[in-house]
Amino acid sequence: MSASGPCSSPLLCLDAVGTVIHPREPVAETYARAGRRHGCQVPPDVIYRRFQEAFEREEERDRRNNLRTNEERERARWRAIIGHVFHDQPEPLAPFEELWGYYARPEAWECYPDGVRLVEWLRSRSGRFAVASNFDRRLRSILQGHPPLADAAEVVISSEIGWRKPATQFFDELVRRIERRPEEVIYVGDSFENDCQPAAASGFQAYWLRRSEATKAKERTLASLDDLRTSLTMLLDKQRGSWPGIRAHESSD
Repeated sequence: MSASGPCSSPLLCLDAVGTVIHPREPVAETYARAGRRHGCQVPPDVIYRRFQEAFEREEERDRRNNLRTNEERERARWRAIIGHVFHDQPEPLAPFEELWGYYARPEAWECYPDGVRLVEWLRSRSGRFAVASNFDRRLRSILQGHPPLADAAEVVISSEIGWRKPATQFFDELVRRIERRPEEVIYVGDSFENDCQPAAASGFQAYWLRRSEATKAKERTLASLDDLRTSLTMLLDKQRGSWPGIRAHESSD
């Protein structure tokens, strides 16, 4: 079956970092500890500020490059960020290999509890999900190390397909790989600019996850992934239970 073929069942697609996984400890603390092991003495508060500066600088570089990427570019991104964080140290890039390797390990990351509950709820009803992320190939080993997420039907990674979100081409390739029409994709992410806005523009049923908000600010804005279970059930009710394994009139539990 292709994305242009007969209408099939909906597929839930989740962003990765900030949506279903997050670093186990604050990035600034991890960087500070790694830095000290390599003779770089920069306090966490300074690291945090420099990290934000460098991260946004690399985002702007990607925008100027029309959001094209690959494995080499992603590695260069993090070299540039780490180099800026420790730029006033004798060897600014000394911690790079350690940090690159550390964030490839599943134990460097944690799953959000509401993400685990959602995936397990879905799995118990024979539902399927995909993960779509601005990341590099390290994401595959990370997901494999977290059993709830290892069952993803498809993992779409920017460095592997050549485009970063919010590029239209990223979402076009996502649809092709998961073999769904855009309107059959329920897409959830924590970034309005990189996830919700471009996904909606591509015809997806897009939800903006805002855990920092006490309540949902507006329609299709989620305070928790727990809220999505009700929305999915309502969607299935409208579609007369077209998602195999999920009962159309089942309430959120």
